Amino acid sequence: MGGWNPSQYLKYAGPRLRPAIDLIERAARALDAAPAPGAVFDLGCGTGNTTRLLAEHWPAAAVTGVDSSTDMLARARSSDIGASWMEAELGDWAPPAPPETYYDILAPVARHLEIWESVYLHVLDGDDPVVEWTKATGFRPLLDALDGAQRDGLLEDYRARIAKAYPKRADGKTLFPFRRLFIVAGR
Repeated sequence: MGGWNPSQYLKYAGPRLRPAIDLIERAARALDAAPAPGAVFDLGCGTGNTTRLLAEHWPAAAVTGVDSSTDMLARARSSDIGASWMEAELGDWAPPAPPETYYDILAPVARHLEIWESVYLHVLDGDDPVVEWTKATGFRPLLDALDGAQRDGLLEDYRARIAKAYPKRADGKTLFPFRRLFIVAGR
């Protein structure tokens, strides 16, 4: 599947990277006494920005970036990141499971387990920044499936709805809350 646009995605590289930095710091603290991991997988690696951080933090690990987008992986492969890359569709397994379900699955086999949710309040600049954010990711396949007037009509309607849901503030900034689920498990 190719639909994601690396250049569009990288417009918000900083805010997109913040959850990964938090996860790596938390995992490093939680697993400090455990042996270094032999393998690390970056699921939904995109252009490889997080994969780079993982490879730097655990240099002895075999790091693999996994993504469903041919275009994103092409950008990642063109980098100097010491990782292997795998194209795979992750969307097939997106169970709407509450965090407790992950606990039930992992607790019997993990010596250490942490599960938490965070909402990152991204402060975005520009015109229609939430639209621009999603055009690089989940909204991209919808736009790619349409041509001309249908695409323009969908984009116009989407912009109007997003502007109501995430209005630009008096200082010109748009606040975009983005929920993430994190899991750190060690054997």
